[in-house]
Amino acid sequence: MSDEAVARTLRRLAVAWTDFEARLERTPLLRRLGRGELALADYQALLVNLRQQVVDGALWMARAASNVDEAHFELRSTLIRHAGTEHRDYQLLERDYVATGGDLAVIRGAPKNIGSEALSAWMFHEGSKPNPFGLLGAMFVIEGLGSLKAAGWGRA
Repeated sequence: MSDEAVARTLRRLAVAWTDFEARLERTPLLRRLGRGELALADYQALLVNLRQQVVDGALWMARAASNVDEAHFELRSTLIRHAGTEHRDYQLLERDYVATGGDLAVIRGAPKNIGSEALSAWMFHEGSKPNPFGLLGAMFVIEGLGSLKAAGWGRA
């Protein structure tokens, strides 16, 4: 890939991230968080709803890695490493949920919400295709949430 193609891709990802971030900040839950009005029940519901997405994340990354051909061996290795580092991240959400007074059985037994069902279905579908490089943009946004937003939300 040429330097110009990489630069163009990074610009597109930055635009996608900026648009996504603006839409995210308009959600009722995050508006309440920003105003300091988030209730404990809101935070616990967020943890419950995020858990299954986090569980599935490592699984679809591993699926995607298994479909990357030998010509892209380094990318396959990177995906495998990343799936390995994240496959237990859902336990952080469980611990936080319990620390806020939640019952571990509740967060573990909660069904996926419709948005998580749709996201997981799409990610697994795309990850099952040969060389599923289209998932890299989705990973950019998802990882951005974790690295740029989640810690601040947790503190708030």
